[in-house]
Amino acid sequence: MRKLMIAGFLVMFSSLLLTSLAFANNIIVSNVTLTSQSTANKTVNVQFDISWQNSWRLSYIYDAA
Repeated sequence: MRKLMIAGFLVMFSSLLLTSLAFANNIIVSNVTLTSQSTANKTVNVQFDISWQNSWRLSYIYDAA
């Protein structure tokens, strides 16, 4: 039981540490258009551009908003 509590604490601590390093801000949504509207299915596709400051990427991982 004690090992499970320690493992849970480590997961929680590392999650808080990683989220505190995420400084993405000033999200901007632009060029919003509605496409492919279907009244039968009651759906519509929304196309837009999104950008934000302090983004990052590695060769195989990107951040997201």
